Amino acid sequence: MKICLFGIPGVPVGKHNIKDPRLDQADKLVEAKKKAYAQVDVVGEDDALNADAILVPRDRLPDLILNDLEFIETRLGRNPPEAEKAVLAKIKAVLESEKTVRDASLTDDELQIVAAHQFYTAKPVSAA
Repeated sequence: MKICLFGIPGVPVGKHNIKDPRLDQADKLVEAKKKAYAQVDVVGEDDALNADAILVPRDRLPDLILNDLEFIETRLGRNPPEAEKAVLAKIKAVLESEKTVRDASLTDDELQIVAAHQFYTAKPVSAA
């Protein structure tokens, strides 16, 4: 799993083991030859669109929303088909209310229409 740390300095990018005390207990019980922790791949802001999830400080969440708004305004300026234009307008209204694309309650058909577009806030975003 790739996780983007957006606006969180000091954490090196790369693979990180996730320590799990349950795995340690199981290892003691069965005395396995090998023990492998779960891993996450931490990526930087430049690779956020390729990440599976984004961790962001609460005060930087508006930056992600603004990035998505800029993309939508650019796309609307290129005169997309009417169906796409309607879905983008719906997403734009949600973003303007400072909510994420995931909060837009899009139908399956609407998701299909904008499936080619990558939005930062369509991914699971955890703001802390």
